[in-house]
Amino acid sequence: MEKKVKIIKKVLLIMPPLRLVNAPCFTYSLPIMGAVLEKAGYKVEILDFELYKHEIDKINISKLILSKDFDIVGISGLITSYAFIQKIINIIKKQCPEKKIILGGSLASSIPEHALNVMGADIVVHGEGVITIVNLMNALNTKQSLKTVKGIYYKDNEKIIKTEPQPLVRNLDEIPRAAYHLMDMKKYINNPNSRAGFKRNLLFFTSLGCTGRCTFCFRLYGKCSYRMYSIPRIIKDMKFLIKEYKIKHFGFTDEQFLVAKERVKELCKEMVRQRLNITWDCAARADSISPEIVEVIKKAGCVFVRIGIESGSQRILNNMKKDIKIDQIKKALGILRKARLAHGGTMMFGMVGENEQTIQETIRFCREMKHDAPFFWTTPYPGTEIYNNLKKEGKIKDEKAFFMKLSNASKFVINLTEFSDEEIKLWKAYLQKQIKIPLFKSLMLRLKYKGLWNIHFQIYDFLRRKLFPYKYTK
Repeated sequence: MEKKVKIIKKVLLIMPPLRLVNAPCFTYSLPIMGAVLEKAGYKVEILDFELYKHEIDKINISKLILSKDFDIVGISGLITSYAFIQKIINIIKKQCPEKKIILGGSLASSIPEHALNVMGADIVVHGEGVITIVNLMNALNTKQSLKTVKGIYYKDNEKIIKTEPQPLVRNLDEIPRAAYHLMDMKKYINNPNSRAGFKRNLLFFTSLGCTGRCTFCFRLYGKCSYRMYSIPRIIKDMKFLIKEYKIKHFGFTDEQFLVAKERVKELCKEMVRQRLNITWDCAARADSISPEIVEVIKKAGCVFVRIGIESGSQRILNNMKKDIKIDQIKKALGILRKARLAHGGTMMFGMVGENEQTIQETIRFCREMKHDAPFFWTTPYPGTEIYNNLKKEGKIKDEKAFFMKLSNASKFVINLTEFSDEEIKLWKAYLQKQIKIPLFKSLMLRLKYKGLWNIHFQIYDFLRRKLFPYKYTK
């Protein structure tokens, strides 16, 4: 008699912790997966370890997972969560060997074969998973061949099978609203930060994908993947969050919020017309900053703009394939400062080609622009052009050991330059010292360029960063 296959009804989605030193950071991957699965009739629970990250060494992870009632497990996360995800897989494989483990997100998509062969996942969802995950569940329940499910990797008799890619969802409005009710929202929306101040705040996105080709970035959705939600859908979801959770500040996480200027103008016009009465921040390329667009977004409630500066050396920017000029960055900073719109710029150090000349160029840039932000180490994450080149050159011999060391780029992992490891660390310390602005002058510049916006939090945040920098760089 043929053995009856147990129908999958209950899905446990597990979110590993992100950066261990920061406040809980809301991510949308699993709440959206939860929404599409619930719509398809599945019962979903999210076990969110991001909320346990400050006591992660004290909790019994195994006991917490096994206390849940589930038929199958889905895990999503970044490559920086490799060690924790491996621990979760080991626990489930040992305690519940009959339960399949589906791995998704950027980690799974950047190392799909490694995820199967080394980490022990049963199935990998590659790329965008909102369509794939439902098709996969249905196939498992009907004993349909997994070869018919687009966008997955799995093993058949120890042989890895890669199915046909799943096309991206071009109309994002077809994706249901994130299942916020599956998350403990109170623990996310009440965390003060330097953009929102002490307001109830939440991360939010209005588009997916990126038009860039930076060598240090992994593109989860592939090339030509930039897509946008419609203005009515964005406003509808924002109004829902304002009403349901009393959100007063939105942190737009779009990789290039200002890339489509006419759309931004239309969205800002609608925010004003709808009287949302909120503030917000966004990220933008330097070449998308203009006096006109800054005036528009500021009027609509924008209080902070993040720019990926990365380096003050044109040679390094070219090596990164940033497709941006130093003069464009200087112009963008000038426009933001003239408008007194608060801003920040991320910086990276140790890129391929970094030498004494490029370091001195970056020092001169930072001094001229009075920019003393901390520098992150250029880190070759799997799936990026930098990583692929290193692997071809044989400089990454033990992938698992390398993945275990990866962090949020605040720690030195691998040397990409011609300097010795000791020399490159000394050069980074030298650069940070050379561009450091004295305490009082730094506060005055902060007030000059950012005005009295969130003044009480600005002073609090300024002193926290200056007096306790280890909390941000450890």
